[in-house]
Amino acid sequence: MRLLLKLIGLCVVVLLSACQPPKPSVIDESRITKISVECHAFDDSIQTLQLEVLDVTVDSVKKAFGELFYNNFPIYMITGYENRLMTDNDTKISLHAYGAAIDINYHINPYYNVLKGTSSIEPKRFTNRTKDEEKIISFLKEKREFSESELSATMKAVIQELDSDDWFVNREVHRKGMLTRKEAEIFEKNGFTIWGGTWRQPMDFMHFQIPIKLAEVLAATSKEEGEVIWKNHLLLNKWHLQLKKKLET
Repeated sequence: MRLLLKLIGLCVVVLLSACQPPKPSVIDESRITKISVECHAFDDSIQTLQLEVLDVTVDSVKKAFGELFYNNFPIYMITGYENRLMTDNDTKISLHAYGAAIDINYHINPYYNVLKGTSSIEPKRFTNRTKDEEKIISFLKEKREFSESELSATMKAVIQELDSDDWFVNREVHRKGMLTRKEAEIFEKNGFTIWGGTWRQPMDFMHFQIPIKLAEVLAATSKEEGEVIWKNHLLLNKWHLQLKKKLET
């Protein structure tokens, strides 16, 4: 009987694995670097958070978060490298799989498929406020450790007042921890030129990335070659932003 149960359990694991899309292998994981960045928490404390990014982007990512810290922008969660497919399309590789994308403050800057409506919001939200709060707390605690003070302050920002909860889809009303054009410009000048908050469909307000073609080239080269390519990308981007500014004046 025990052997039979073990065999059944093994079959279940195999079937579940078969149902899940395969994880992409687009870059040698030795090219992925873990870094630490200082962030202002929602309880006004200072926290050191970690994320993994493509090696040649390390200095640029640190500069971007350094400027966010200088601006007192509060952060409760960040993600860089994740070996996975896209959220809304399991046939395409996510830029996170290259270590070339960054997500910040997920619930306050949600992923939102306009055609599917609020049911598409990621991380998932619930109309039952008690369930919503329980799920978010569980989600946060799975990601990292929170002090009681920080968790309480974070939840106060994430769970909106009764009858005024839009799950942060309305971007015209600015809330604490919400990413705006100001933060997008910080990442843009540091090489992460694409912000999901400007996409028409789907919208991904938490998400910054480099161009996909650039990520593919960087993944296919050595670190040394990649450093040269990334440096040239930053120089061209700087020139582009300067020209754009002149044309706007």
